[in-house]
Amino acid sequence: MRVGRLIATVKPLRPKQLLGRAQAAGKTCLRKALPAPARKLLGSRRPAHLIPEPILEENKPAWLSRRDRTAASIEAQNIIEGTFDFHNQKQIYPKSIRWRNPVGNYLWDYELHSFRYLDSFRCLAEDGDALDHVVMHAKTLMRDWVANCRYPHMPGWHSEVLSRRLANWTRFLIDFPEDTDIDLHDSLAEQATCLEHNIETFLPGVQLLENGIALAMTGLYFHKGDAPRRWLDEGMQILSRQLSVQVLPGGGHFERSPMYACHLLEGLINCYNLLKARKMQPVWLTMTMKAMAQRISKLLHPDGDIPLLNDSALGQTSHPIDILEYARNSFDFRLCPPEEKVEEDGYFVFSDAKMFLVIDNGPLGPDFLPSHGHADNLSYEMSIGKKRVIVDSGVFSYASDDLRTYCRGTSGHNTVVVDFCDQSDVWSAFRVGRRAKPLPPVVFESDELSAFTGGHDGYRSLPGAVIHRRSLLHVPRRFYVISDCVSGSRPHRLESHIHLAPGLKADWQDDRVLVTDQGKTILQVLPFGTDVMQKSFGWYCPRFGVKESNLHIVFAVASELPYRFGYFLVPDDADLKATATFDGESSLYSVQIEGQPPIVIRGLDTRFSMAGSRQG
Repeated sequence: MRVGRLIATVKPLRPKQLLGRAQAAGKTCLRKALPAPARKLLGSRRPAHLIPEPILEENKPAWLSRRDRTAASIEAQNIIEGTFDFHNQKQIYPKSIRWRNPVGNYLWDYELHSFRYLDSFRCLAEDGDALDHVVMHAKTLMRDWVANCRYPHMPGWHSEVLSRRLANWTRFLIDFPEDTDIDLHDSLAEQATCLEHNIETFLPGVQLLENGIALAMTGLYFHKGDAPRRWLDEGMQILSRQLSVQVLPGGGHFERSPMYACHLLEGLINCYNLLKARKMQPVWLTMTMKAMAQRISKLLHPDGDIPLLNDSALGQTSHPIDILEYARNSFDFRLCPPEEKVEEDGYFVFSDAKMFLVIDNGPLGPDFLPSHGHADNLSYEMSIGKKRVIVDSGVFSYASDDLRTYCRGTSGHNTVVVDFCDQSDVWSAFRVGRRAKPLPPVVFESDELSAFTGGHDGYRSLPGAVIHRRSLLHVPRRFYVISDCVSGSRPHRLESHIHLAPGLKADWQDDRVLVTDQGKTILQVLPFGTDVMQKSFGWYCPRFGVKESNLHIVFAVASELPYRFGYFLVPDDADLKATATFDGESSLYSVQIEGQPPIVIRGLDTRFSMAGSRQG
């Protein structure tokens, strides 16, 4: 390993993180070496025979209602029959579950041990005609875990898995309480005690907030007694302290993952509803959740799901539309126009009735926690109608392999690569050495034209101190312009990458690329500043464990810097001509659609305006 890379990776970490990691590693080693004393110590700390305080039927929380209830019921029925299917990997257990399994994929194990599938059992129990039978099978699974996963079994007792299982178990036991649940209550208390002494303060992101949610919900579930009050108090303190730091003023989350933002919001609403059932409703939590719901709603593609920016995958949380409906049903949440044009999380959306585009001008994440960040500054995703057309590579898994490197690297995104280098030095599964810093964005919006200009210094270490700036121009219902300026000195190879959704084809015709879907042209890409197009195949990973081959377009040029190039994105097969000319800081973009007046955009540095006229 290069010493410089290691220094760049470790230097931004806080001393508390380094100490916490060392302590966690030490505890893990001791538990492995001395499991029996570790169990004895945990047993001495666990409160004896806690009994949950009943919640009146009229006060019981109404949890999230899933739109895919049929699919959820099928999943639960399959599990009853011994088939577990997570992340596109299936395991069949005809007799007993192998909790110590492994399929070699720790995320698969996390799914197995976190019991997220209890939501599917809830759907089957509520919608089917055998409620008692379904609940019995679910609790048999829970008891089987208790019997076969004694502390300090891993990953069952990992703090992240503990947090998710505690939240899932408490919700299920609230919905289906029985007098015979005493053993499950004892296990809940033991798990909460373990989590209380293994809070992940060295990972001050979503995982730490999950720790807080789990402790608070377990404390609220039991409600009475010193230990439950302590768990509730500690959990709410974690939430209060961390949400004020992690949730940005615009409602985005500072790790910049739409997937984790959705997961966090659903967990917070679960906790809020349980607080409400116990007659507690902190105002600060409501305000935070409203801001988060507002931000998530703004980022969704027309198909209703999240963009795959940074570490994001479809299907890993409840559907975003269901989460937003859950927010509306749980507290007074209404969508409203955003107050700020410049969003703190760095994501900017430019859309109309025909097109949708979201571009990323944010950092990888906080400097001390870039684990889920990708080297994707100024990358974007685009939909036409409800169809995703230009896509992010997504994320296949968290294994440290070539596909993880591809998904995190710059060439796996729709942005500019200089000299075959990544903007940020992403390595291993979650590590980042040298980091690209985004430049302050300039955003302008009007009825006729919207414009964004951003940049980053990720290539500053290359000869000539290279800086990449990108302008995005949006003429509603007409087209987008992607215009890149790569400044610095000396000759460099520049590549602008475009990743198409699987199934789409692209053919070079005259001065443009025609993107077709089943033989119909849905997008024209008209490049300027380059006449070299390369086509290859890449990978699109929309879900964990799923990878699909997709077409990858590269516009390439080798030139002395500074240099400007880019392309027009026109979402139909209209007969048109498009040109872009530059003179120093001035730019002129012209689109002539047959039978219509020309659309002309003039630019000076980061300021743009319409010239001439256009007709709808």
